[in-house]
Amino acid sequence: MKAHGKLIVVGLLLLALVGCKSHSLDYKNPGLQWLSWSSIDRSNFVYGYIEGYGEGMNRACLSANDLFDKDKPRVPGHDDVPSTFPSARSRASVDQFSSLKVDVSKGPDYSPYTDVITAFYTQHPEYRNVPFVYLMQFLTDKEHKSADDLYSMAKSGKLSTSW
Repeated sequence: MKAHGKLIVVGLLLLALVGCKSHSLDYKNPGLQWLSWSSIDRSNFVYGYIEGYGEGMNRACLSANDLFDKDKPRVPGHDDVPSTFPSARSRASVDQFSSLKVDVSKGPDYSPYTDVITAFYTQHPEYRNVPFVYLMQFLTDKEHKSADDLYSMAKSGKLSTSW
């Protein structure tokens, strides 16, 4: 994972923890911690993660305009075509979490994410040491792994138990 990715993940974790009820963190067994949470707590975590991820992505992409001097004549984008700005190109390259569905009467449904993590920890207790915040990166639109996919990755050593 790139350095900016790790910073985003750390920021998201902190934001998510603020959104969740006060729980002690069990860094040695995050799977048990996840399974001890109510469905609302799990949804709050995913909400915080996605919100933090989006905010981090937005800030990083906007800083691309400053890094590439958007308002200078040597700009790599064109003022009359905002989609050519560095920030727009940056946003287009970032993974999204669009499996989140919102029903006006019921509110947001985070189950496309919470169900995968819950199934992974429930079906494969030997991998409960894999941090749930780490698993979220495999649930983007580009990746969107199933619990079985995550298990296959863990078995083959492609899922790190530390980050």
